[in-house]
Amino acid sequence: MSCLCSDDDPVKARQALIETSVVRVIHDESHFMVAIESCLFCRRLWLKVFAEEIDWSGGNDPQEVYWIPITEQESEHVVASDESIVTASTGKRVLWSNFAKDADAPTLRWVNGPVGIPPHD
Repeated sequence: MSCLCSDDDPVKARQALIETSVVRVIHDESHFMVAIESCLFCRRLWLKVFAEEIDWSGGNDPQEVYWIPITEQESEHVVASDESIVTASTGKRVLWSNFAKDADAPTLRWVNGPVGIPPHD
């Protein structure tokens, strides 16, 4: 049986990935974060990329998050660069969360990599 963190239902996968332990913070700013996290249930490693743009007019900042499954070996080489994120996500199924500024809830879906760093402030 596979873990919920890789469930075909992106809502279930995101719920599992909210409950992670941080293995290593690679980059941490208020609107851009890259970290390696471990699922609390199966210990699978995930590269989490969080990006937020400031909405100066309405204050409802749009946010994007990618969760990219990675191996222990890949985790040793990840840095906070677009090239590194693209390399880590190429050929993989990536969980994508997009919380648009006018949305009541995030849009969640599995996408095929590669993905890059989303826009952020």
